[in-house]
Amino acid sequence: MKLHYKKEHISCTNYKSESYEGFGIGTLTSGSNFNSQTLSVKTNFLIFILVLQQLDGNVIGPKILGNTTGVSSFWVLFSILLFGGMWGVVGMVIGVPLFAVIYDIIRKLVYRGLRKHKRESMITDYEEKYHKS
Repeated sequence: MKLHYKKEHISCTNYKSESYEGFGIGTLTSGSNFNSQTLSVKTNFLIFILVLQQLDGNVIGPKILGNTTGVSSFWVLFSILLFGGMWGVVGMVIGVPLFAVIYDIIRKLVYRGLRKHKRESMITDYEEKYHKS
């Protein structure tokens, strides 16, 4: 069985990737072009879109955002969930930059405290182990 997906079918599912409503709207919109297809083609399309959407929203997106802001992908997801839960859509938009600033301030305070107590070796060990370029 050969599946013929057009770019428009896939890009339409990225309508609102932060929520399952966006997945539903995008899939229904792009899936409406498959009216003449068999049930197995429609099912394969839905499975493909579900996997693609989850991969994009939970792996690729945070990885890209994390590399841009200097925060790991775990903390990107954490900040989107935390600030999105507190402030809704606005929190999702400003959550990652705000968390990156908070993360940087805490990191600088910890480094200052380690230097004050003459523990520079802990800083270099941490940098070597976790921040390889």
